[in-house]
Amino acid sequence: MDAQVFVAHRAALEEQLPDNSLLFLFAGEPKQKTLDMDYPFRVDNNYYYMTGFDRANWFLMLTKLQGKVKEWLFIERPDPYLERYFGKMPDLADAAEQSGVRDVYYLDRFDWEIGRLLSRDTFETLLFDFHKRELNAVSYPENEMCRRITEAHPYLTVRNIGPVINNLRRVKAPQEIECIRRAIDITEKGIRAIMDHLRPGVNEAELQAHFDFALTMNGAKDNAFDPIIAGGKNSNVLHYSNNDQFVQEGDVLLVDLGAEYGYYAADISRTFPVSGKFTEEQKIYYNAVLYGQQKVLEYLAPGKPVEDTLRVAREAIGEKLLEAGNTEEASAFELPQFIHEMYQ
Repeated sequence: MDAQVFVAHRAALEEQLPDNSLLFLFAGEPKQKTLDMDYPFRVDNNYYYMTGFDRANWFLMLTKLQGKVKEWLFIERPDPYLERYFGKMPDLADAAEQSGVRDVYYLDRFDWEIGRLLSRDTFETLLFDFHKRELNAVSYPENEMCRRITEAHPYLTVRNIGPVINNLRRVKAPQEIECIRRAIDITEKGIRAIMDHLRPGVNEAELQAHFDFALTMNGAKDNAFDPIIAGGKNSNVLHYSNNDQFVQEGDVLLVDLGAEYGYYAADISRTFPVSGKFTEEQKIYYNAVLYGQQKVLEYLAPGKPVEDTLRVAREAIGEKLLEAGNTEEASAFELPQFIHEMYQ
């Protein structure tokens, strides 16, 4: 919707505000699902109605003093590291243009602004959009239980058992392996459903629908993680998740997805030419990555350090790019930084 729709919504609200009041509306925060993944974020309805934004962690502040209203929007500061994973983040100018709010600041400016505001002006009313179900909610029950017990028994030492359990989970029982194999098999069926419907002009969302349908029809509990179905330039965004653009002739389609079966996950990445045939340049990079994968599979064996797979992949891909003249020396090729970080 146009920004003026939300400007009008705020104007109607501001007429109803008592004088000398301060109001906050929050977009909400993402909820953690697993160690490095959140549940799909759902923006607060009333916040969206007033701003038109659905990004987590942002908030709107309105002040009304002696009949004069001022609007403030606080947003996350763009982070180049996060943008590599999730795509471009709006800056102050973007947010101001899209919302119609003139005074837009980054979140790290809030403490200074609110301190100045409350020390300078006299407010009588503080307004929030409270949710009764969440007023006394506990985000993480283990944190609350720990607090309650240590308050009553402060001599206890608190430790994190997570790393111990994580290490135990590295070795799988046969039943666990079977669940993983089933998840992989279902994922394959989903990928083939995407391939069957891939053509120039199709939307990424339609391809995801075919994948999701295949998962459901073959017994998967859910996606193991938010699918990445990225055509063209979107394939360069590491954690692209919009999945809502049309793919074009000459594009490649990157899929990074997996089924969850019995709470065990598959995770498969593949790249396909939208038109059915790779260009000569696309073929160079595809074959280089394929060669790297083959070399890693040849290397894998019980007792081999997992960190060395990174070196094997880098050397193999570099070798193929050197042969193609796409790099001056094989050792100059570097895998993305996030892969290095996985092994830290």
